Amino acid sequence: MIKCEIMPVCEENNFEGCCESCPDNEGCDVRCTDTSTNCNNAIFEGTDLEVFKSKSAVIIASIADLVKQKATIEEAEKHMRTQLEAAMLEHGVEKVDHEILKISYIKPTTRTSVDSTKLKATYPHIYDECAKTSNVKGYVKIELKGAK
Repeated sequence: MIKCEIMPVCEENNFEGCCESCPDNEGCDVRCTDTSTNCNNAIFEGTDLEVFKSKSAVIIASIADLVKQKATIEEAEKHMRTQLEAAMLEHGVEKVDHEILKISYIKPTTRTSVDSTKLKATYPHIYDECAKTSNVKGYVKIELKGAK
């Protein structure tokens, strides 16, 4: 929960907490216009996860919006690339060196790779000899719920 150091209980709405969480926020005459993330008087109480969610709510909502926009833009780009590929094939164009883009059509090809699961099961000693361990940097993974 987010509480306020200055106004512990709002007498007008009989609400204990930060103005941004108050159900009567929109119609309140004494509300604070700060958000909890930029307020020096906000007191965060609860478990670490609850405090994190409260402090990061604005950031999380902003990231969710950006992820949605990114997905929309990527889908539009994919559609445009398909159209561009069709036009290049239709006109026999393999390369275009435009002022702002360099575009190349890469012909279909084959790729050979090793099935590491099968190798490990069939020849575990060879797998162990060739296996390599690498350090991987930590990162924040973000997934949009409900997205395909």
